[in-house]
Amino acid sequence: MITYNLRKPVDCENSISIGVTGENLTFTQDFFILGLISPLDFSIHIRFSDGSVNSVIPDSVSVDENGTLIKWVVHKNDIFTHGFFELQLEGRNNNELIFQTEIIKMRASESLCIEDKAYENPNSETLRLREEAYNALSEIKLQQDKIDENLKAIWNTDITKKADKATTLNGYGITDAYTKAQSTSLFGLGRTVLFNSDFIPLKISNTNSISSGFATGNTAVTTVFISSAVRTVQAGSFTGCTALTDVYIDNSNTAIQIMAGAFPASVNLHFKDSFNFAEPVLQAISALDSIIKNKADILSLEIKEDTINKINDAGFITDKTQNYPSLNYLDEYYYDYNSIDSLLDEKANKADTLDGYGIKDAMTATQINSALSQKVNSTLIESGSGEFNIPNSSADKVASASFHYQRTGNFVTVTMYINFKSFSINSASTSIALTGLPFVCKNSVNPRELCVTNAKKNMLYAIGINTSHITLLVFEPCSFTATEKLSFTTSYKIA
Repeated sequence: MITYNLRKPVDCENSISIGVTGENLTFTQDFFILGLISPLDFSIHIRFSDGSVNSVIPDSVSVDENGTLIKWVVHKNDIFTHGFFELQLEGRNNNELIFQTEIIKMRASESLCIEDKAYENPNSETLRLREEAYNALSEIKLQQDKIDENLKAIWNTDITKKADKATTLNGYGITDAYTKAQSTSLFGLGRTVLFNSDFIPLKISNTNSISSGFATGNTAVTTVFISSAVRTVQAGSFTGCTALTDVYIDNSNTAIQIMAGAFPASVNLHFKDSFNFAEPVLQAISALDSIIKNKADILSLEIKEDTINKINDAGFITDKTQNYPSLNYLDEYYYDYNSIDSLLDEKANKADTLDGYGIKDAMTATQINSALSQKVNSTLIESGSGEFNIPNSSADKVASASFHYQRTGNFVTVTMYINFKSFSINSASTSIALTGLPFVCKNSVNPRELCVTNAKKNMLYAIGINTSHITLLVFEPCSFTATEKLSFTTSYKIA
C-alpha cells in the first residue's frame, strides 16, 4: 500500500514494482490518503517514458473516518510500456473542484503482460486510438461528400423561370389538380388520405386519432394513406368499406395502435418499415398527372348559347340584356377572322405533359421520385459553438476557451480555441483542466494527441471517457505569455 498524508506520499519507494507473473493474473495496488474523508470521483493518471499517457478509473474507492482507500487492479493495457512510469491520483467533486496528489514513480517489470495480441506494437491503446480517429474521419468524409452531392443536385434544380403564357394551375383555371405544395402536404406526408380506384382523393384529414365511423360504408374507398401523426385507429373506423384493399401506414407497427375491427378482415396493412413509401405516393401522383395531361381550359373556351333567346336577325332584338345574336350572325357581321385568330393565339395548345402547358408549380412523378431519393436525414447533422468552463485550478492559466463543433451521425468533430494568461510552469508535469465539451465522449479509450501552441510549446490533450472534460498536460518547465494561443481539432464518438 502507498500512503499519502493528504497530497504528500509517506515512505514511498520509487522502485515499487507492479509486475506480475502469468498472462491471466493481475496485480492490486492500494493507495490510502490520510485525512481525506470527502467522497470524490477518482482517476489514476499514468505517464510513461516514451511520452504516452493513460488514465485509469480505480476499481473501488472507500471512505472512513481515517481517510480514503483506493484500489487499482492492474490489467493488460493499463500499462503501455515496461520500466519506470509516473503516477498521480486525481479526485473531483460535483462542483468540478480538483484534488491532486504529488507524483510518484513506479516500475512495471517485464513479467507484466501488456501487449494486446491484436497488435504487434505493445503500445496498443495508442494504435487503437489512431485507428478509431481515422475511421471516424473517413465516415465523416463520406457523409460530407453525400451532402455536397445533394446540395449540387438541389442547386441545379431551377423551377423559377416564367413562361410567356400561364405558368400556374390557377392561370389555366384548372381546379381538379394539386399544386406542388399541396401534393407534398397531402399525399401521405402529414395527412391521412382516402383514394378511390383511380387514385383520386375522397377524404383528407390531419387528425392523430381516426375515430369510429371515419369512413363507414364508403364503398368507393380502395386505398388509404395514414399519416405518421396518427397514433390510434379506433374500432369501426372503416366498417363497410368493402372495396378497401390496401392501407399504407407511414409508421412502424409498434408506433401506432390499431383496434380490433378497425378495418375489414381482407385489408392488407403496409407499414413504413415493410414497404417503399415512395411507390404508392408516386402512383397517386401519376394518376393525377394523367388527369392534367388531357385537361384543357374548357370552361374559358366554351361559349354558351341561350337557345330560347337566340335570334338570327338584329331586328328582332327587343332586350339587349336578354336577347343576343347567334354565333353565325356574329361571325358574319361583327367578328373578322383575324380577331378570332388573335384570341385563339392567347389560348394554350392541347398538350399531354405539364411542360407542354408550361406549368412550373406542379411536380411530375419523375421529379418527386428524384427528390425523395436525394432526401437527407437532417437530424444526423448538427453544428454549433460554445464556451468551456474554466475550473478554479486552471483560472490562473487560462484567460478564455471556446469551441466550434459539427456533429455527423454518431461522431462529432470539435475545434478548440484556448487563450492563455501569463504564467510559468516549474514542475516537470502540469495539467490544465477544462469542462463543458458539447457532447460526452463515448470512445472505448481516451482521445489524446500532441498539440502545439502558436509559440511552439508542446503539450498533450486528453478527453475523459464518459465525460465532457478535457485536460492539457505540459511535460517540461516553461513560461507562457498573455499572447499564447492554442487551437486544434479532434473527433470522437458520442453514441
